[in-house]
Amino acid sequence: MNRLKSIFLLLFSLLTFGIFLDVKADTIPSPDFEVISELVLKENKTGVIYEFENLETREQFLKSRNITPSNASSFRSYGVSSVRRTYLSSYRDTAVSGRVSYTVYGGSSGASVSISSGQSFSSSEYGIGFTYGSAATHFVPPYKYGYIVLKASFTVNIYKLEVKYQGTNEWRPAGRIKTFSNTNVWTELRTYS
Repeated sequence: MNRLKSIFLLLFSLLTFGIFLDVKADTIPSPDFEVISELVLKENKTGVIYEFENLETREQFLKSRNITPSNASSFRSYGVSSVRRTYLSSYRDTAVSGRVSYTVYGGSSGASVSISSGQSFSSSEYGIGFTYGSAATHFVPPYKYGYIVLKASFTVNIYKLEVKYQGTNEWRPAGRIKTFSNTNVWTELRTYS
């Protein structure tokens, strides 16, 4: 009889633990995002799909959107068993920062304006950041004002995203995803009188 009670208690404990895990898995930290899979999120307002290389980058992204990583780790995948992407197209684009240096007046003989290494900026259109890893100095011509901006060029790759749900063999469309490659960041002097 004691053995039967022990087995029953063990089964009850496992069932309770399983229910607790299921409730935790249903928690979505923000109504702004739909979970396509553990590493793929869709922003409901814009329809933009974000694909992450690992959980750490996903949590950094969510933290930047004021969603706490502890909540983010409880995302649910809605039974997605596989995710695949198919290449559609690519195009080049550029982004420009605001001022990353002080404004300097060239005076009668010109002057230099500098930035330290590690300056960065973000593209609000794509939601990605760029960093210039070196220090830079530019010459401001005489009788002009000048400041430094950062510029970036990059390739935007567009993929069709499809998911396969558990228990099915059918691929279903899940939107489009953009990835970025061939990034180049440089400094540029802007002058005015």
